[in-house]
Amino acid sequence: MVDTMGMLLAVKVHEADLQDNEGACLVFSELQGELPRLKVIWADLGYKEIAAGDAEYFLNTELVVKSNEKYDVGPDGILIKKKGFHVIQWRWIVERTNAWISRNRRLSKDFEFLPETEEAWVYLVMIRLMLGRLAS
Repeated sequence: MVDTMGMLLAVKVHEADLQDNEGACLVFSELQGELPRLKVIWADLGYKEIAAGDAEYFLNTELVVKSNEKYDVGPDGILIKKKGFHVIQWRWIVERTNAWISRNRRLSKDFEFLPETEEAWVYLVMIRLMLGRLAS
C-alpha cells in the first residue's frame, strides 16, 4: 500500500497461493487504527470482491475500484469498445513504486527464505529512497 507520492505505507509478503484480495485483508488488518485520516483507497479490479468490505471494516475507508475503462455505454445501453490506450488515474503510482524497489539487487529476485525478511528489505529500500529525497 502506497500513498499518492508512491511512498510505502505498508507491505505484506505472503505465500504465492494467496489471492491479491486476501493479501489486501492482511495489509488492512495490519494498519487498523494507524491511518485515521485515510478516506479513500484506490485499487484495481482484482481487489473488488473481498477487499471492499475489509477496507470498510478495518480502516473505515472507501475502496474505489477502477476497471480498465476500455468500454463506454452507448445511448441504447450497449457497451461500445473505445480504441487505443487509456490511462487509469493513480494506477501507475504503485507500478512506479514497484520499479523503484526492484532496482535494488537484493530485491530483484526472491533470495529470502522468510517473508518477514523480505518485508524488512522492502522497508529498508524505501527508507533509503526517502532519505535520498530529503537530502536533495
